[in-house]
Amino acid sequence: MFMTLRAKLIVATLGSVATIAILVFAINYGSGTLAGKLRQTQLAAIALRNHTNADMMHDAIRADVFAAFLFSLSARQRRDEIMVDVHRHGVDLKKYIADNDTLDLTPDIKETLKRLHQPLDAYISSAEGLVSRAFEGEPDSKIQLNEFEQDFSNLEVLMRTAGDEIEALANRQAESASTFATQAQWLSEAGLVLSLVIGSLLIWVTQFNVLSPLSSLTDALRRLANGEHQAALPTLRRDEIGQMARTIESFGKNALERERLSRETRVLSELNEWLQSAKSEPELYDMIAKFLSHFLPECTGTIYIYANSRDILECVKVWNGKQATLNMHPDDCWGLRRGRTYTHGQHEIEFDCFHVVEGPADYCCIPILAHGETVGLLHLEHKPQSSGDNSAAFADQRRLGLAAVEHISLAIANVKLRDQLRDQSIRDVLTGLFNRRYLLETGRREFQRAARNRQPVSMLSIDVDHFKTFNDNHGHDAGDTVLRAVGEALSSTFRGDDICCRFGGEEFVALLPGSPIDVAAERAEELRAKVEGLVIRYGDDNLPRITISVGVASFPSAGTGPMEVLKVADSALYRAKELGRNRVEMPSGYTSVASAGAFSDTRPEFEHSAV
Repeated sequence: MFMTLRAKLIVATLGSVATIAILVFAINYGSGTLAGKLRQTQLAAIALRNHTNADMMHDAIRADVFAAFLFSLSARQRRDEIMVDVHRHGVDLKKYIADNDTLDLTPDIKETLKRLHQPLDAYISSAEGLVSRAFEGEPDSKIQLNEFEQDFSNLEVLMRTAGDEIEALANRQAESASTFATQAQWLSEAGLVLSLVIGSLLIWVTQFNVLSPLSSLTDALRRLANGEHQAALPTLRRDEIGQMARTIESFGKNALERERLSRETRVLSELNEWLQSAKSEPELYDMIAKFLSHFLPECTGTIYIYANSRDILECVKVWNGKQATLNMHPDDCWGLRRGRTYTHGQHEIEFDCFHVVEGPADYCCIPILAHGETVGLLHLEHKPQSSGDNSAAFADQRRLGLAAVEHISLAIANVKLRDQLRDQSIRDVLTGLFNRRYLLETGRREFQRAARNRQPVSMLSIDVDHFKTFNDNHGHDAGDTVLRAVGEALSSTFRGDDICCRFGGEEFVALLPGSPIDVAAERAEELRAKVEGLVIRYGDDNLPRITISVGVASFPSAGTGPMEVLKVADSALYRAKELGRNRVEMPSGYTSVASAGAFSDTRPEFEHSAV
């Protein structure tokens, strides 16, 4: 039967009180009853003693009578002494019988004692009269002696009967007292055993139902205060201790959950801080991979990002041993098709994503959304370290992945926006080439690097011939078309390390790190020929032929800084225009490819500029 701790303590307390009450009652009752029985036994003993003494007095009176007859012949002087003895013995006999009358004896004994009074008085009177007549020598005294003997015998019968009854009462009282003493001893032993049982029960309830569970609760609270959430608690109990244990367990679970959420929030905040500090997309993807491999240790992952064409997604990063396709079509993923997270292995009816390499497994595809636009896909596959039901573990990993994607999507959007803004700040909108600002910033770095590495840097100053006249004759739209075509020719002619920019209007500049002036002149001639051969379609007709003039100058011979070298290249450009346009010119006085000796001749100026 279920009992609360309070009920148990109340029952144990009431049991203890009842035991004490029973013991007190037993002691009082036993002592009172035993005292009464002992008193009855004592009264019976006193009555028996009085009756014995009376019987002795009875015999003494008879002896006095016979002594009177004996001494009446030989010692008459003892008459008075014998008379006194007879009288004294008679008084004592009456006194002993009267004492028994005052005792609290049974009614039948009292009735027997009452029957003794008349024979007793007659016996004493007869004895006293007989003693007196014996000393006086009366002749009938001997006859009276026979009558006296008869009275003595009658009284002796009555005395014996009363004595037997008193002795029987004394025996009964003694036996009753002994029996009650035995019962009282048994009762006291039973009460002692009962008190020990109830005391043991109280100790057991107190120790195992109160003190021990409270000690466990105290230890659990101490562990909980120290951040330890694993503690054995008596949660199966149905009393108040069990309720407190379940409350503490719930509090510990909540604390553990809060600690876990706090850790996740802290880690995600750190992730957001690191991602916001990324300077480029590759660095950002490296950070994401390193973070997710630590944050989701039981998951392999892949990040796909939409290409600029928006027709495919490119795999930019994998981690934890994941194998993935390099490119995927948006229709290959059910998550991208449906526009929300798709979890495989959690539903009764499912379809496999075509971009999954290793076949069906527990995986999820999380679209990466930023500013209302899908920028990529986070693919997570669960690779549990132990066998069994891992659905709950994967659900937790998936939840963390969804939380991380929110920060990742914003970071990707920010990096892309930053790159876009940077491109807008350093690129010419019309041609897609770098602008003047980027040329000047990059030119200083390239010239410093060239000075450290003792390498040449060449610059080309390019101008479209008669462009103002072309604009006036064909319109600005046609002019913009021409500028775009020249920009495409520049981009296709020069290598990746070369920097091509639109310097302003129809003027272009190309910076060629590591190229001597003769190589730069050859590249300029290649560009000039490519532009001259361009066929530009505008409207329904082709535009007239376009030509360019190019001036070439090189560091260190033309100057120590980009503006100095560009000024020399501009001078060569002006000379090319003066000489008829559609040509490549180098600085005046330079007629052949620069030799090592020519480069070494300028070394003092080169070294000075490097400093």
